[in-house]
Amino acid sequence: MKSALIGVLLWTQGATIGSSSLVGKQIPESELLSPTGETFKLKPAFQGRPGVILFYPGGWDPYSVKLLKDFRNSISDLSSLRCHVIAVCPELPSHIEKTLLEHDLPFVVLFDAGSLCAEEFGLNQKVTDELLERKKKFGINLQSRTGQIVVHLPKRALVWVKADASIAKIEDLSDSPQLRSGEDLISTARWLLAKVENEDS
Repeated sequence: MKSALIGVLLWTQGATIGSSSLVGKQIPESELLSPTGETFKLKPAFQGRPGVILFYPGGWDPYSVKLLKDFRNSISDLSSLRCHVIAVCPELPSHIEKTLLEHDLPFVVLFDAGSLCAEEFGLNQKVTDELLERKKKFGINLQSRTGQIVVHLPKRALVWVKADASIAKIEDLSDSPQLRSGEDLISTARWLLAKVENEDS
Protein backbone atom coordinates (compact mmCIF):
# COMPACT_ATOMS: atom_id res chain seq x y z
CA MET A 1 0.00 0.00 0.00
CA LYS A 2 2.89 2.36 0.77
CA SER A 3 4.30 1.94 -2.74
CA ALA A 4 0.86 2.61 -4.24
CA LEU A 5 0.57 5.83 -2.26
CA ILE A 6 4.01 6.97 -3.42
CA GLY A 7 2.99 6.24 -7.01
CA VAL A 8 -0.15 8.32 -6.67
CA LEU A 9 1.80 11.23 -5.19
CA LEU A 10 4.28 11.16 -8.06
CA TRP A 11 1.45 11.01 -10.57
CA THR A 12 -0.40 13.99 -9.12
CA GLN A 13 2.68 16.21 -9.25
CA GLY A 14 2.03 16.84 -12.96
CA ALA A 15 0.40 19.97 -14.29
CA THR A 16 -3.38 19.84 -14.47
CA ILE A 17 -5.88 21.42 -16.82
CA GLY A 18 -8.88 23.15 -15.27
CA SER A 19 -12.33 21.74 -16.08
CA SER A 20 -14.77 23.73 -13.91
CA SER A 21 -15.53 26.08 -16.82
CA LEU A 22 -17.24 23.19 -18.63
CA VAL A 23 -20.10 22.94 -16.11
CA GLY A 24 -23.34 23.87 -17.87
CA LYS A 25 -21.92 23.17 -21.32
CA GLN A 26 -22.63 20.22 -23.61
CA ILE A 27 -20.29 17.27 -23.34
CA PRO A 28 -17.84 16.95 -26.26
CA GLU A 29 -18.70 14.97 -29.39
CA SER A 30 -16.18 12.28 -28.45
CA GLU A 31 -15.89 8.96 -30.27
CA LEU A 32 -14.44 6.06 -28.27
CA LEU A 33 -14.04 2.33 -28.75
CA SER A 34 -15.69 -0.53 -26.90
CA PRO A 35 -13.50 -3.48 -25.82
CA THR A 36 -14.76 -5.33 -28.91
CA GLY A 37 -13.62 -2.52 -31.22
CA GLU A 38 -16.98 -0.91 -31.94
CA THR A 39 -17.23 2.87 -32.22
CA PHE A 40 -19.16 4.47 -29.37
CA LYS A 41 -20.38 8.07 -29.59
CA LEU A 42 -20.44 9.54 -26.10
CA LYS A 43 -22.87 12.44 -26.44
CA PRO A 44 -25.91 10.50 -27.76
CA ALA A 45 -25.67 8.18 -24.74
CA PHE A 46 -26.72 11.10 -22.53
CA GLN A 47 -29.48 12.55 -24.67
CA GLY A 48 -32.68 11.75 -22.83
CA ARG A 49 -31.03 10.07 -19.87
CA PRO A 50 -28.82 11.46 -17.07
CA GLY A 51 -25.73 9.65 -15.92
CA VAL A 52 -22.09 9.78 -14.96
CA ILE A 53 -18.80 9.36 -16.83
CA LEU A 54 -16.06 7.81 -14.73
CA PHE A 55 -12.56 8.69 -15.96
CA TYR A 56 -9.68 6.62 -14.62
CA PRO A 57 -6.04 6.03 -15.67
CA GLY A 58 -6.06 2.23 -15.74
CA GLY A 59 -6.65 -1.05 -14.00
CA TRP A 60 -3.15 -0.81 -12.52
CA ASP A 61 -4.30 1.99 -10.19
CA PRO A 62 -5.72 0.48 -6.96
CA TYR A 63 -7.84 3.54 -6.20
CA SER A 64 -9.41 3.38 -9.66
CA VAL A 65 -10.26 -0.27 -9.09
CA LYS A 66 -11.89 0.64 -5.79
CA LEU A 67 -13.96 3.30 -7.52
CA LEU A 68 -15.04 0.86 -10.24
CA LYS A 69 -16.11 -1.62 -7.56
CA ASP A 70 -18.04 1.06 -5.69
CA PHE A 71 -20.00 1.78 -8.85
CA ARG A 72 -20.51 -1.94 -9.45
CA ASN A 73 -21.91 -2.38 -5.95
CA SER A 74 -24.20 0.64 -6.35
CA ILE A 75 -25.42 -0.09 -9.88
CA SER A 76 -28.91 -1.28 -8.87
CA ASP A 77 -29.61 1.89 -6.91
CA LEU A 78 -28.13 4.07 -9.62
CA SER A 79 -30.22 2.35 -12.29
CA SER A 80 -33.37 2.85 -10.23
CA LEU A 81 -32.55 6.57 -10.30
CA ARG A 82 -32.28 6.43 -14.11
CA CYS A 83 -28.57 7.21 -13.77
CA HIS A 84 -26.43 5.18 -16.13
CA VAL A 85 -22.69 4.72 -15.84
CA ILE A 86 -19.99 4.87 -18.50
CA ALA A 87 -16.30 4.47 -17.64
CA VAL A 88 -13.49 5.81 -19.84
CA CYS A 89 -9.89 4.63 -19.75
CA PRO A 90 -6.76 5.00 -21.97
CA GLU A 91 -5.79 1.34 -21.66
CA LEU A 92 -6.00 -0.91 -24.71
CA PRO A 93 -9.26 -2.88 -25.16
CA SER A 94 -7.55 -6.12 -24.12
CA HIS A 95 -6.68 -4.65 -20.72
CA ILE A 96 -10.14 -3.11 -20.37
CA GLU A 97 -11.70 -6.49 -21.09
CA LYS A 98 -9.54 -8.05 -18.39
CA THR A 99 -10.67 -5.40 -15.89
CA LEU A 100 -14.32 -5.97 -16.85
CA LEU A 101 -14.07 -9.71 -16.31
CA GLU A 102 -11.87 -9.66 -13.23
CA HIS A 103 -14.16 -7.29 -11.34
CA ASP A 104 -17.48 -8.32 -12.92
CA LEU A 105 -18.32 -4.78 -13.98
CA PRO A 106 -21.93 -4.38 -15.20
CA PHE A 107 -21.42 -1.10 -17.09
CA VAL A 108 -19.71 0.05 -20.26
CA VAL A 109 -15.96 0.76 -20.17
CA LEU A 110 -14.58 2.54 -23.23
CA PHE A 111 -11.10 2.89 -24.71
CA ASP A 112 -9.88 6.50 -24.94
CA ALA A 113 -6.85 6.30 -27.25
CA GLY A 114 -4.23 8.84 -26.23
CA SER A 115 -6.57 10.19 -23.54
CA LEU A 116 -8.04 12.52 -26.16
CA CYS A 117 -11.53 12.41 -24.65
CA ALA A 118 -10.15 13.16 -21.19
CA GLU A 119 -8.30 16.12 -22.71
CA GLU A 120 -11.56 17.48 -24.15
CA PHE A 121 -13.01 17.41 -20.62
CA GLY A 122 -9.91 19.11 -19.21
CA LEU A 123 -9.05 16.08 -17.09
CA ASN A 124 -5.60 15.11 -18.31
CA GLN A 125 -2.42 15.63 -16.36
CA LYS A 126 1.21 15.18 -17.19
CA VAL A 127 2.86 11.90 -16.30
CA THR A 128 6.20 12.11 -14.51
CA ASP A 129 9.24 10.07 -15.49
CA GLU A 130 9.41 8.93 -11.86
CA LEU A 131 5.99 7.35 -12.13
CA LEU A 132 6.85 5.53 -15.35
CA GLU A 133 10.03 4.10 -13.86
CA ARG A 134 8.39 3.14 -10.58
CA LYS A 135 5.58 1.32 -12.37
CA LYS A 136 8.09 -0.56 -14.52
CA LYS A 137 9.79 -1.82 -11.36
CA PHE A 138 6.47 -3.33 -10.33
CA GLY A 139 5.96 -4.92 -13.73
CA ILE A 140 3.53 -2.28 -15.02
CA ASN A 141 4.52 -0.94 -18.43
CA LEU A 142 2.17 1.94 -19.18
CA GLN A 143 3.34 2.17 -22.79
CA SER A 144 2.39 -1.44 -23.51
CA ARG A 145 -0.92 -1.03 -21.64
CA THR A 146 -1.92 2.04 -23.66
CA GLY A 147 -0.23 1.19 -26.95
CA GLN A 148 1.75 4.43 -27.12
CA ILE A 149 4.27 6.64 -25.34
CA VAL A 150 2.48 7.99 -22.29
CA VAL A 151 2.68 11.75 -21.83
CA HIS A 152 -0.66 12.37 -20.14
CA LEU A 153 -3.14 10.26 -18.22
CA PRO A 154 -6.62 11.17 -17.05
CA LYS A 155 -7.20 12.04 -13.44
CA ARG A 156 -9.66 9.93 -11.50
CA ALA A 157 -12.77 12.03 -12.02
CA LEU A 158 -16.55 11.86 -12.22
CA VAL A 159 -18.49 13.92 -14.76
CA TRP A 160 -22.20 14.04 -13.90
CA VAL A 161 -24.30 14.66 -17.01
CA LYS A 162 -27.90 15.81 -17.31
CA ALA A 163 -30.44 14.30 -19.72
CA ASP A 164 -29.78 17.06 -22.27
CA ALA A 165 -26.10 16.00 -22.41
CA SER A 166 -24.93 19.07 -20.50
CA ILE A 167 -22.45 18.84 -17.64
CA ALA A 168 -23.98 19.24 -14.18
CA LYS A 169 -20.93 18.62 -12.02
CA ILE A 170 -17.28 17.56 -12.26
CA GLU A 171 -15.55 15.86 -9.33
CA ASP A 172 -11.76 15.60 -9.29
CA LEU A 173 -10.82 12.54 -7.22
CA SER A 174 -7.13 12.42 -8.06
CA ASP A 175 -5.97 13.56 -4.62
CA SER A 176 -8.55 11.63 -2.62
CA PRO A 177 -7.44 8.13 -1.55
CA GLN A 178 -10.82 7.58 0.14
CA LEU A 179 -12.63 8.44 -3.10
CA ARG A 180 -16.43 8.17 -2.87
CA SER A 181 -18.53 5.66 -0.97
CA GLY A 182 -21.49 3.96 -2.58
CA GLU A 183 -23.78 6.10 -0.43
CA ASP A 184 -22.11 9.25 -1.79
CA LEU A 185 -22.55 8.09 -5.37
CA ILE A 186 -26.24 7.38 -4.84
CA SER A 187 -26.71 10.71 -3.07
CA THR A 188 -25.18 12.58 -6.02
CA ALA A 189 -27.33 10.59 -8.46
CA ARG A 190 -30.41 11.68 -6.50
CA TRP A 191 -29.21 15.28 -6.68
CA LEU A 192 -28.73 14.93 -10.45
CA LEU A 193 -32.19 13.44 -10.93
CA ALA A 194 -33.80 16.17 -8.82
CA LYS A 195 -31.94 18.81 -10.84
CA VAL A 196 -33.21 17.31 -14.10
CA GLU A 197 -36.80 17.05 -12.84
CA ASN A 198 -36.77 20.63 -11.54
CA GLU A 199 -35.60 21.92 -14.89
CA ASP A 200 -38.26 19.89 -16.70
CA SER A 201 -41.10 21.19 -14.49
